[in-house]
Order: sequence, then structure tokens, then C-alpha cells
Amino acid sequence: MIGDWTFYTCELISGDLVIDLPLVEFSGEVALTGGSMSATVPLQHLDSPARQAILESTIPGRYSIVAKYQGIVRGEWIIWQRDRSNDLAPIDLAGAEVISFLERRVVPGKTYTQIEQLDIAADLIAKGFGPSPLGNGSIQMSVGAYTASGQKRDRTYTLGDGTIGGRLKELGAVQNGFDYYIETVETGNVGTTASIQRTARLAYPRAGNDQDLVLEDRNVIDFKLTEDGSQKSIRIYLKYTPGNMPVISRIERVSRPGCRVYVGSKGVQRVLGGLGINILTTPRGVMTGHSARKEGVGGEVLCHVW
Repeated sequence: MIGDWTFYTCELISGDLVIDLPLVEFSGEVALTGGSMSATVPLQHLDSPARQAILESTIPGRYSIVAKYQGIVRGEWIIWQRDRSNDLAPIDLAGAEVISFLERRVVPGKTYTQIEQLDIAADLIAKGFGPSPLGNGSIQMSVGAYTASGQKRDRTYTLGDGTIGGRLKELGAVQNGFDYYIETVETGNVGTTASIQRTARLAYPRAGNDQDLVLEDRNVIDFKLTEDGSQKSIRIYLKYTPGNMPVISRIERVSRPGCRVYVGSKGVQRVLGGLGINILTTPRGVMTGHSARKEGVGGEVLCHVW
């Protein structure tokens, strides 16, 4: 445990949480293309069975690290690398978010003709996390329900011509494309074993593209959308008190181009105990955290406002 954070190793295939990991250092990114992770596990103060349990549950490519903040899952990263200098030296772990698994799966041979782009993406994701052509390597994953984008694509993939992760990025990055991310939630105990549920979410339109802007907070008077050539901007007019003081004291950016922050529907937190608001871009448009919780959707956390 580090502050309010706790960390667990997780078996990729089943999604079962294995042990509480006693980390002394941890750095994890949540990004659209798969944020990186590094962690350090001390061994010197542990007895032999505890050291063995850690070694068995940090095997690269077979286990992940699940991070929970105040009991809520905030991220999961596959362990891709493990280093240590001797039997009692700390273990250094490195990896990336679960979506990075698709970068290690070769694209299957298949042709799609005038197929809904989200259907192609769902098929690629299902194949990427499912059994390989050799019959091994599948991990627990489902594809969440989505609404068709209306964008039909033609794609022809040759077996082994790149990775599924690479082809998925290309498919989503075109005009009128889509975003995708993995939502991880704890499902409670199954018998005596805690487990997680992973769901791949497809979001159309992409974050940052044209979406319905939902202005429902009473701190906003009005807004105007302006265009200058290819540049678009939104000018928001805020409320002030009778003493000419702004009602909003701070706007804090959360998600950034190099480090996207996504949460599931159960991971949308209240700002300052409900005194502030979150702004999220979701598959149903841009909305406040309150509306996202009410609608049961997650998405990208754009900012906190209070």
C-alpha cells in the first residue's frame, strides 16, 4: 500500500486477483494508446514463502498489476519485464496497459467490405484477446455494447501483416473514426477469490471531435462556438457574484494528449465532495460526472471544475 493506493497481481487469463503486492515505488500512466508502468517490490524483509509467492505472480506476460484507489480499480498494467540482481534484491517491474496486449498479436487474414467500422473494431478486439491461431494466449475480455457510428469501411488484412493493435489504431484514427479503451472493474469474490471484469469500450465520435456539448451546470451563463479557418474554439461565459467575483474558482485539466485518463461508470468520482463537477466526454456526448453516473457511462475525464 502507498497512501490510499493498494496494488494486486492479477492472472491475465482468468482475471483473478492473486496477492496484495507490497510496492515501495509505483508509476502508472493511463493513456489511450496504452500507458506505461514501472514498480519496485522489496524482498529483503519478506520470508521465503512470501518471496516465492511474489515471484510466481509477477511472471512477465502472464500477470498484471491492478491499482486500486480507496477501494476502486483505477488501472491495470500487464507486466512485460522483470529484473533483479540477486535473490534478495528488489524486483523491478515494467509494463503497459492491457490494450498493449494487442501489439503482440498478429493481424488475422480477413476482408471487410462496407462493414460498420465499430463492427470491424469489435471483431479485431475479440480476435486479439481470444485464442491465437495456435490455440493459446487468450485473456479474459468482453466487448461492451455500442451504438453503430454509420461509418462503413473497406479493409483487407493479410495474415501477419502487422499487429492487431496497429491495425486498430489505423482504423480508429481516420476522419469520423472512433476511440477505444478498456474498462476494468472488480466483480467481488468468487468463492474465496476476488476477480476483475475487463470490457473493451468503443466510443464514437472520438474525444475532441464534434459532440453535443451539454451545459447543465448553473455556473455557466452561455457559450459560443467560433471558427477561424480550420481552428474551432468554444467561448464560455461564466457567472459572477453580485460582488463581481467568479463563481468558479478553478478549472483543472485532467486528460492530456500524451496521457489520456479514462474511467468506467463506477469510477466517476465526486469533486470536493460534490461541491465541484467533472467534465467527461462519453459515447453519449460531453457531460458532467453527475450525469455520467446517472446514465451509467464512463469516458475520458477532461477536467475538474470548482
